[in-house]
Amino acid sequence: MHVSFVFASVSRKAGGLFGVGHRLAQELSKLEEIGASVLGLVDEFTDQDRALWAPVSVCAFPAQGPTSLGWSPGYQRELIRLRPDVVHAHGLWTLASFEAMRYARAHRVPYLLSLHGMADPWALRNSRYKKRVAWALYQRKSLEEASALVVTSKREADALRSLGVTAPIALVQNGVDPIATSPVSPFEGRVPPARRTLLFLGRIHPKKGLAELLQGFAHFKQSSPELAERWSLVVTGWDDGGHEVRYRTLASSLGLDEPSLIWTGPLFGEQRDAVLAHADAFILPSFSEGMPMAVLEALSAGTPVLLTPECNLPMVAPSGAGVSITPSAEGVTRGLRELATMSDDARQAMGKRGADLVSRSFTWSGVASDTVRIYRWLLGEAEEPSDLLY
Repeated sequence: MHVSFVFASVSRKAGGLFGVGHRLAQELSKLEEIGASVLGLVDEFTDQDRALWAPVSVCAFPAQGPTSLGWSPGYQRELIRLRPDVVHAHGLWTLASFEAMRYARAHRVPYLLSLHGMADPWALRNSRYKKRVAWALYQRKSLEEASALVVTSKREADALRSLGVTAPIALVQNGVDPIATSPVSPFEGRVPPARRTLLFLGRIHPKKGLAELLQGFAHFKQSSPELAERWSLVVTGWDDGGHEVRYRTLASSLGLDEPSLIWTGPLFGEQRDAVLAHADAFILPSFSEGMPMAVLEALSAGTPVLLTPECNLPMVAPSGAGVSITPSAEGVTRGLRELATMSDDARQAMGKRGADLVSRSFTWSGVASDTVRIYRWLLGEAEEPSDLLY
């Protein structure tokens, strides 16, 4: 069986889609009966990141027209050359999934579409006008024509049904790899030894709740100064859409500066693993997620997490692996107080429970196995995977 993955971007520019996509493709390629290929558009990071897909072959071609549309005739050309048995597209709001659908329909092969949180209710409201246009022109059709849709949460499945989408929906979680240990702290010289680090790692974008995080952390400093002086907030991520200047201005107006607040810019590879491995806690006060890889990676590293229900990991707080917060300044402040009043032993125990949770329930081999079951069902080679269908 040959499966072609279709993306708008095959580099870090795709954010979480890149992390999920390349690991799923690699895991599938380990199976003797599966051959995988990847198609996408060239961007400024493609050459640097192409090797991370190995041993899966990557074909990237230049976009034609506005980059935001994500279109190229290369999609049809390469799919015709590869003749896949299954076309598996990833992500919404570009023409990449539409081109995958067009090929699959013309050649009568199954077409699977993984949404990665892009149909979450908050995501649908963001940039609403542009998405209404895309919905009318191509996105509705590429959803309705799918042989099956893959989501990571019931919240997103419900959103699709409310839109009138009737295609079968499968719930498949993401996987996570163990974080490599780093002997040297990346915070050395910037975070005083007596301070603990609270890490935010993600895109610098309003949906991540960064304004609420800064406001909540500032209020934590004002209302609980003795607790707050033991913590530094480290913000790591790349500026998505030019929002960083506004957030830095907000931080200054709130009186947040080093060593209370540290901006690292974007980090990748070993540097990214190092901040995850050495953080004392992790926070993501997001308004909208599919299943955030950064949270899973923090849990894998044995780091206690503060996360919102919108992160779609409802098992974390009840299992004692993290603290549930609301995506608001008040919610952040309450969560920080709860975290800061824990003993070191209690935080370490929380981190261990998180590491145990992901090692049991979020493996890439399990994700690949579930995905292959869906492929075989769509090809008529296996029974319906009723335990995965929504």
